Amino acid sequence: METIVKALTPQGEYRDLIVEVLGRAGGSADRSAVLQGIANLMHGRFLPGDLESPKSRPHEAKWQNRASYERAEMVRERLLRPDSPTGVWALTKDGLERFRGLCH
Repeated sequence: METIVKALTPQGEYRDLIVEVLGRAGGSADRSAVLQGIANLMHGRFLPGDLESPKSRPHEAKWQNRASYERAEMVRERLLRPDSPTGVWALTKDGLERFRGLCH
């Protein structure tokens, strides 16, 4: 039986979307609001594999899981705060500067 691999949006492409959503929200928002904001920005542009659910997290789409992994990368790179309350994603000073750069 042949396995068909469906295309996924590269994880790194969620970075500027996360920054844009958080910047527009004043610098921080809870995870569900960030994911909804990404969905709004990506309207109609998700790839087929993005909308499937990973076996490890069947209650969400792969794109949501990948955006969360990108968030972790952004924390390591000091674009997002590591000390935010649980479930809250917040830009650091560097993250806010990146948002300002996206706006120009």
